[in-house]
Amino acid sequence: MKLTVKAKSIIAASGVDVEKKIAVVNSLKEQMIAANADQEEAKRNLKAKTTVYTELKHRLYVASSGLLDTDIAAVEKDSDDAKNFRRLRSRITRPDAAEQMAATSVPVAKA
Repeated sequence: MKLTVKAKSIIAASGVDVEKKIAVVNSLKEQMIAANADQEEAKRNLKAKTTVYTELKHRLYVASSGLLDTDIAAVEKDSDDAKNFRRLRSRITRPDAAEQMAATSVPVAKA
């Protein structure tokens, strides 16, 4: 840009509206800077949301695992129902555990 300003009279002599071209470039530069600021803000927000998600995922694992431990004890540890609960508990540590847990139902025998 400095070179354009320095050679402004030579460039203008060839019929180019130098001021208009400089204004367009400056406007685009300002828009790019604003877009970059928006992008950086989005990255900060995403990082914060990832932290919240990770914490909630851990808390869900702890609560679900604890609930299944209680269920296993309630149906007697050595029963077939307990075996089913243990299988489910072993799956909750997989990456797609939430989807599997939502789609899985474990029948419990009535006493």
